[in-house]
Amino acid sequence: MPGITDIIRQRDAAHRAKGTVLARSALAALRAAGLPAWLIGSLARGDFLQHSDIDILIDAPPSRRSEALGLCLGALRDFPSSIVFKDDVPLHVLPHMLREASDESSLRP
Repeated sequence: MPGITDIIRQRDAAHRAKGTVLARSALAALRAAGLPAWLIGSLARGDFLQHSDIDILIDAPPSRRSEALGLCLGALRDFPSSIVFKDDVPLHVLPHMLREASDESSLRP
């Protein structure tokens, strides 16, 4: 019989696997529309757990923000997520965000 630690690890792994698939899909949809986007936060850092959300940074002009949100939310479905537009990030914070940012090619299920 698995212990609580094993159950938590299994749930973390299942949540990470689903998050990885959905994040890849969202990033691909955004890039296909010509909108640069990066994965940031716990999934990018590799410390994504069962209560983590998907964090995506999008570089979209104001005229394309609704489109970007639609593409991103459509791909992420009902998975918990945080979407940040690059222009809204304070200039002193942006380098730190981009340092941890990754694209879908570096995601590990």
